[in-house]
Amino acid sequence: MRQSLVFKTKVEMAMDILSKAITFHKPSIVLIDSWYCTQEIIRFLEENGIQYIIATKSNRIFRYRNKTRKISEFTSEIQNTTPFLKDEYQYQIKSVKAYFEDFGEKRLVFMRRRKKGTKEYEDWNALITNILDVKDETIILSYSNRFCIEGFHKEAKQHLGLGKSQLRKRRGVVKHLHLVAVAYCLLKCAAWLKKGWRNISVPEMIRNVKDYFERNTLIKVIQENKKNIVGAITELFAHNRKS
Repeated sequence: MRQSLVFKTKVEMAMDILSKAITFHKPSIVLIDSWYCTQEIIRFLEENGIQYIIATKSNRIFRYRNKTRKISEFTSEIQNTTPFLKDEYQYQIKSVKAYFEDFGEKRLVFMRRRKKGTKEYEDWNALITNILDVKDETIILSYSNRFCIEGFHKEAKQHLGLGKSQLRKRRGVVKHLHLVAVAYCLLKCAAWLKKGWRNISVPEMIRNVKDYFERNTLIKVIQENKKNIVGAITELFAHNRKS
């Protein structure tokens, strides 16, 4: 008898993934998108003794110095920020101890950035964390590691066929995911090893790889069949002279 599928929300699926993940390896820090900034996930992480940094939406309400505030309103009044530089960006950061009705007192870290040489800063972003013993700068840099994962999914979907699988069986889907991940890792290793590839995009790398194999395959075919090709060309010229 076929089992009926059970509908699960994104948050419930995320909880399942976290539960399975920590049975293999308990992470030191979990980095989470604002969509999953929920009471259930935060409670689960704290019950399992896991540190986290979670982005939060601008409409979230919190209490600070006995006043109820909204993040979007609070950011317009931020003063006494701490600056720091990272790569091509200038950052402004500030953190406060805030109380949230959903999950109690937490560290709330605000951050905005601008490219060097520009005047305007991007919009403020806010992060909620239970990590209290490190600098704000460390929190920001730790959370920025999440964008590498986002970059992988974007490039894998657009250029490596991650979103084009039409397989139905789980085993086939898993194999497809593994092959895409291996292809991505090989491209990144090639970019690290080959100096000329360090500043080019994934699509350019793929084109270079295709060109290389097409060119070398053609050369190999010609070399292995040189006598046959020369004979065929000679025969063709002879036929044309007679006609």
